[in-house]
Amino acid sequence: MLAVVVVLTMPAVLSAQTGTADLTGKVVDQQGGVLPGVLVVARNQDSGVFRQSTSAGNGTFQFTGLMPGVYHVEAELAGFNNYQRTDLRLEIGKTVAVDITLNVGGLSEQVAVSAEAPLVDTTRDDKLGVAQQNGFEIHLGRERRQLSENIDATA
Repeated sequence: MLAVVVVLTMPAVLSAQTGTADLTGKVVDQQGGVLPGVLVVARNQDSGVFRQSTSAGNGTFQFTGLMPGVYHVEAELAGFNNYQRTDLRLEIGKTVAVDITLNVGGLSEQVAVSAEAPLVDTTRDDKLGVAQQNGFEIHLGRERRQLSENIDATA
């Protein structure tokens, strides 16, 4: 009889001795409707180690085998405001349930533009431009002396 009791309680004891914790939950919108496809991230605040999960068709998500510690939980889905919760303590052998409500939010767009200015060719005078003064063309060269001679000649 004692052997049967030991065998039946063994899985619970082994689970508690693995040194890990579990995090489960459900993601819903403001009206309580389930939200599938939500990216949920659990990040250990001390080590920075993180795991990702996506909510199932019924809105549930699950992280098993997390190291005990203090966690930061984030959830995001396009069209909704991001959810964040910090200082969530996970203890060995325990399962913590976190229910997440996402509020409808505006869509945001992020655009990154990267371009370099074209190089200026300072070796050719014809690329530097032409100005008009009193009906005469003045070629703007690289040397100021040339410009001043052209202006004096047209006066």
